[in-house]
Formats: sequence, structure tokens, C-alpha cells
Amino acid sequence: MSPVMAAPTNDIGENVMNHHTENKTAINQDIIQGKWKQIKGKVQQKWGDLTDDDMQQAEGSREYLVGKVQERYGRTRDQAEKEVREFESGLGQLNDRNSTL
Repeated sequence: MSPVMAAPTNDIGENVMNHHTENKTAINQDIIQGKWKQIKGKVQQKWGDLTDDDMQQAEGSREYLVGKVQERYGRTRDQAEKEVREFESGLGQLNDRNSTL
């Protein structure tokens, strides 16, 4: 019988895998907030049913965006979260390649 491998932890015992995911989400959120004026055009390209009012209300808020995607497109919360996460990933890749969007 092989031993069960525990999730890797840091110096204070936190699960490193969860911390990495949380860190990446925080970085993506920072990208969205910091570059909202440039990014909102890309948001509207991806989710064309979102209005200019929606964009003003969102002002870089990930949670608001997830809620609007869920509402306008009839997605479950999990589906909307996944779409926004994938969108954020694309932004992160753009940010890695080019420091300005």
C-alpha cells in the first residue's frame, strides 16, 4: 500500500496549492482594476450583452462582472466564475507578453 501524499505546505502550514491559486486570482484582479479603462473594451467584446452602464458600475470589480455574466447570459455562478477566470487568464498572458494592453 503506497503512502498518501499530503498537499505541499509553506512555513506556517498553509496549503501552498490553494495559496498559489488565490495569489493568481489576486494578481488577475489587480490587472483588471489597474487597467480597467483599457480592458473594458475587451470585456464588451467577449460579453456583448453587457451595457456601458454595466461597465461603469463594474469599475474593475470581478464580483460584479461575474454577477452580470451570470444574469445576462443565464449562467450558473460556477459557469460565470469559470468564464471570467478564463478571461482573466488571457489578460495575464497578454500582460506577460506586453506590459501595456
